[in-house]
Amino acid sequence: MDNYIISYMTAITGLEVTVIKNSIIHRMKKIDFRKIEIKNIEGKKSTLDLSKELGNAIYQKTADLGELELARSIYKDGEIEVDAGHAAILNKYIREGFLAFVQESVCPVLDEIINPKK
Repeated sequence: MDNYIISYMTAITGLEVTVIKNSIIHRMKKIDFRKIEIKNIEGKKSTLDLSKELGNAIYQKTADLGELELARSIYKDGEIEVDAGHAAILNKYIREGFLAFVQESVCPVLDEIINPKK
Protein backbone atom coordinates (compact mmCIF):
# COMPACT_ATOMS: atom_id res chain seq x y z
CA MET A 1 0.00 0.00 0.00
CA ASP A 2 2.74 2.41 -0.93
CA ASN A 3 0.74 4.50 -3.39
CA TYR A 4 -2.85 5.16 -2.53
CA ILE A 5 -5.23 8.03 -2.88
CA ILE A 6 -8.33 8.51 -0.79
CA SER A 7 -10.85 11.18 -1.64
CA TYR A 8 -13.83 12.01 0.50
CA MET A 9 -16.32 14.80 1.06
CA THR A 10 -16.80 16.07 4.59
CA ALA A 11 -20.47 16.31 5.46
CA ILE A 12 -20.30 19.41 7.62
CA THR A 13 -18.13 21.77 5.55
CA GLY A 14 -18.66 20.39 2.06
CA LEU A 15 -14.90 20.39 1.59
CA GLU A 16 -13.40 17.53 -0.36
CA VAL A 17 -10.15 16.29 1.08
CA THR A 18 -7.69 14.15 -0.84
CA VAL A 19 -5.16 12.16 1.15
CA ILE A 20 -2.01 10.63 -0.30
CA LYS A 21 0.09 8.54 2.08
CA ASN A 22 -1.63 10.10 5.11
CA SER A 23 -0.82 13.69 4.14
CA ILE A 24 -3.54 16.15 3.17
CA ILE A 25 -2.41 17.67 -0.09
CA HIS A 26 -5.52 19.07 -1.68
CA ARG A 27 -8.66 20.77 -0.40
CA MET A 28 -11.54 21.45 -2.73
CA LYS A 29 -15.05 22.73 -2.43
CA LYS A 30 -17.87 22.90 -4.93
CA ILE A 31 -19.17 26.42 -5.33
CA ASP A 32 -22.26 27.17 -7.37
CA PHE A 33 -21.81 30.73 -8.58
CA ARG A 34 -25.42 30.71 -9.82
CA LYS A 35 -26.62 30.55 -6.20
CA ILE A 36 -24.49 32.90 -4.10
CA GLU A 37 -26.23 33.80 -0.86
CA ILE A 38 -25.97 37.49 -0.05
CA LYS A 39 -27.47 39.75 2.62
CA ASN A 40 -29.11 43.07 1.91
CA ILE A 41 -28.63 46.14 4.09
CA GLU A 42 -31.30 44.90 6.51
CA GLY A 43 -29.69 41.47 6.81
CA LYS A 44 -32.30 39.68 4.70
CA LYS A 45 -30.81 36.82 2.66
CA SER A 46 -31.29 36.40 -1.06
CA THR A 47 -29.61 34.53 -3.90
CA LEU A 48 -27.48 36.11 -6.61
CA ASP A 49 -26.36 34.53 -9.89
CA LEU A 50 -22.75 35.61 -10.20
CA SER A 51 -21.69 33.04 -12.81
CA LYS A 52 -21.99 35.13 -15.99
CA GLU A 53 -20.64 38.33 -14.50
CA LEU A 54 -17.66 36.62 -12.80
CA GLY A 55 -16.90 34.49 -15.83
CA ASN A 56 -16.94 37.57 -18.07
CA ALA A 57 -14.82 39.61 -15.65
CA ILE A 58 -12.07 36.99 -15.64
CA TYR A 59 -12.38 36.31 -19.38
CA GLN A 60 -12.01 39.99 -20.30
CA LYS A 61 -9.04 40.73 -18.00
CA THR A 62 -6.83 37.63 -18.06
CA ALA A 63 -3.76 36.91 -20.14
CA ASP A 64 -3.44 33.43 -18.60
CA LEU A 65 -4.83 30.38 -20.42
CA GLY A 66 -5.65 28.57 -17.18
CA GLU A 67 -7.68 31.54 -15.95
CA LEU A 68 -9.38 31.71 -19.34
CA GLU A 69 -10.56 28.09 -18.95
CA LEU A 70 -11.68 28.82 -15.38
CA ALA A 71 -13.71 31.76 -16.69
CA ARG A 72 -15.35 29.57 -19.31
CA SER A 73 -16.23 26.90 -16.74
CA ILE A 74 -17.80 29.42 -14.39
CA TYR A 75 -19.73 31.06 -17.22
CA LYS A 76 -20.99 27.82 -18.79
CA ASP A 77 -21.43 25.51 -15.79
CA GLY A 78 -21.96 27.86 -12.87
CA GLU A 79 -20.89 25.22 -10.35
CA ILE A 80 -17.21 24.30 -10.20
CA GLU A 81 -14.74 22.49 -7.95
CA VAL A 82 -12.52 25.14 -6.35
CA ASP A 83 -9.07 24.24 -5.04
CA ALA A 84 -6.61 26.61 -3.32
CA GLY A 85 -5.11 27.78 -6.62
CA HIS A 86 -8.46 28.60 -8.16
CA ALA A 87 -9.63 30.15 -4.88
CA ALA A 88 -6.69 32.58 -4.96
CA ILE A 89 -7.47 33.56 -8.55
CA LEU A 90 -11.18 34.02 -7.81
CA ASN A 91 -10.39 35.98 -4.66
CA LYS A 92 -8.25 38.39 -6.69
CA TYR A 93 -10.94 39.06 -9.30
CA ILE A 94 -13.77 39.34 -6.77
CA ARG A 95 -11.84 41.75 -4.52
CA GLU A 96 -10.81 43.90 -7.50
CA GLY A 97 -14.03 43.96 -9.47
CA PHE A 98 -17.05 43.35 -7.26
CA LEU A 99 -18.88 45.36 -4.64
CA ALA A 100 -18.37 44.80 -0.93
CA PHE A 101 -21.62 42.87 -0.38
CA VAL A 102 -20.45 40.24 -2.90
CA GLN A 103 -16.97 40.13 -1.36
CA GLU A 104 -18.54 39.67 2.08
CA SER A 105 -20.37 36.56 0.87
CA VAL A 106 -17.79 34.87 -1.35
CA CYS A 107 -14.32 35.79 -0.08
CA PRO A 108 -14.57 34.07 3.34
CA VAL A 109 -15.41 30.78 1.59
CA LEU A 110 -12.43 31.21 -0.74
CA ASP A 111 -10.16 32.21 2.15
CA GLU A 112 -11.11 29.00 3.98
CA ILE A 113 -10.08 26.93 0.95
CA ILE A 114 -6.77 28.80 0.68
CA ASN A 115 -5.95 28.78 4.40
CA PRO A 116 -7.99 26.08 6.12
CA LYS A 117 -8.44 26.35 9.86
CA LYS A 118 -6.91 23.48 11.72
